Amino acid sequence: EDRVKDLAQYGLDKPFRITLTLEGRKEPLTLLFGGREPSTGYYYMMVEGVDSVYVTMSLMSEFTFLTVDPLMLRSGLVWLHAIKDVTEVTLNLPSGKYVLWVDDRKNLENNTGSFQATLNGTPITEDNARKLYQSVISIAYDSELATELQETEPSYSFAIKYRNNKRHYLSLYKVNSRQYAVRLDFTPLDEVGFTVNIGSLRKIEENVQTILSGGTVKD
Repeated sequence: EDRVKDLAQYGLDKPFRITLTLEGRKEPLTLLFGGREPSTGYYYMMVEGVDSVYVTMSLMSEFTFLTVDPLMLRSGLVWLHAIKDVTEVTLNLPSGKYVLWVDDRKNLENNTGSFQATLNGTPITEDNARKLYQSVISIAYDSELATELQETEPSYSFAIKYRNNKRHYLSLYKVNSRQYAVRLDFTPLDEVGFTVNIGSLRKIEENVQTILSGGTVKD
């Protein structure tokens, strides 16, 4: 539920709290856990400062996620928010800078409300906006770690602005022809380790060009 007003119905009025301090983040990340979702047994959760309630991913469902592979943990926490929490996504790609603006007030259960989106100021369809956003937050992480970076300025960078005015940044620096090192927010460059594959980044580029040419982004 977005813009939730009754926390008690989710058991989040007196939550179990887990606070994570991550390198590159100025403030700790606090996760609030409440009661269980009846059909799955997963827990309801919130990110402190964001008024949306989620059902946890399976790796968090029993509070065991602190023991999982660090790659899984980091990739799961980089882009935790749904598009309803987002107002703007800035994409700095080799082909240029693009700004996706969204205002999602649509209730998918009864199809009330509205969804509006623009790309560089031009209105785009809801379907295209959702798929472009999804291609950004689903960037595929590699299991390999970065070696020496080939550049001091990122080839790709993304900034996501949320409704509460917080921002997250993801900068990608070339390691070789197929891998880019991941810098989350303001992590020192000498501590950058995880990598992503060029295939995910090319998909974002393709989606942008498809939208700007008047086409429909494919699944």
